[in-house]
Amino acid sequence: MLITSSRRQRWTIPKGFVKTGLSPVDSAGEEAWEEAGIRGVVSQVPIGRYVYTKRTLLLRVAVFSMRVEEILEVWPEQWKRQRQWISLAESVAIIEEPGLRGVIEKFDIALSGTQADA
Repeated sequence: MLITSSRRQRWTIPKGFVKTGLSPVDSAGEEAWEEAGIRGVVSQVPIGRYVYTKRTLLLRVAVFSMRVEEILEVWPEQWKRQRQWISLAESVAIIEEPGLRGVIEKFDIALSGTQADA
């Protein structure tokens, strides 16, 4: 599932800062609920990492996968975001952030069981 960013309406994934008192895994689950209206089981290990700039901050992102178990009709940020289920290949085509595209490409390769050339 992809969501649009709140300001520029570009396609991305739910993400945010690790919340006080929560682990990175639990924070990822909270962000998925707040930003995309989904709940499920978050992987314990990141599927990848990337760096990007938001305004003037350099941010490091750990990306966790989620087995979605519930799609909510109402969620906290539905008024400022769109969400859409699309394939991994389609995601790579529309995500503008190079680091995130790279994580998704590697995840797609890992799921398909093929090896990328080194």
